[in-house]
Amino acid sequence: MQARIATAVDELLRGDLHIDPGRKRLQETRERVVQGWLAMRDILVQEGQPRLAEAAARFADQLPKPRTEKEQLAQAVGSSLLERAKRERLVTR
Repeated sequence: MQARIATAVDELLRGDLHIDPGRKRLQETRERVVQGWLAMRDILVQEGQPRLAEAAARFADQLPKPRTEKEQLAQAVGSSLLERAKRERLVTR
């Protein structure tokens, strides 16, 4: 895990975060999940359940974008560095 974090940090600091090849599969899976929820919405509309249909559509719209482990690590490290920089600025004032 430390090696993966170090790789993500190194790439992030260089501004050259390499995206894993598995990202395409993550995106495809998310698209299938969204399609499934939208199909459920259509079924619920046909069955006279507009509120549930709306909830299903809203859920599909709010699904987070897929992120690889490296992207998640980079975001966590980046957020941590940003928070640290904010704290240091507040302390030095």
